[in-house]
Amino acid sequence: MPDLPSKRARKRLVNDGVRHLLATPGWNPHDFVAGREAERERAVSTPSPDRALDAAEACDACAEARKSSGDPSALCEHHLARALGFEG
Repeated sequence: MPDLPSKRARKRLVNDGVRHLLATPGWNPHDFVAGREAERERAVSTPSPDRALDAAEACDACAEARKSSGDPSALCEHHLARALGFEG
């Protein structure tokens, strides 16, 4: 059976790891401030499938894709990618 570190050594190892993570930018939950400008901007710029589908209603390429496939929900490549979140 391998020698396991003592409880004190394991606790010290865990605490060192926690301190390391807390020192890493973006990993400290105590630094999070609700309503931070960057967070709000990121939420607004996040692609929304609903917005992509709304834009597809006025798209000629989407209308052509719906017409040629017979599928009333067909989208052009651009709007399909946006609806799936691959493009912003």
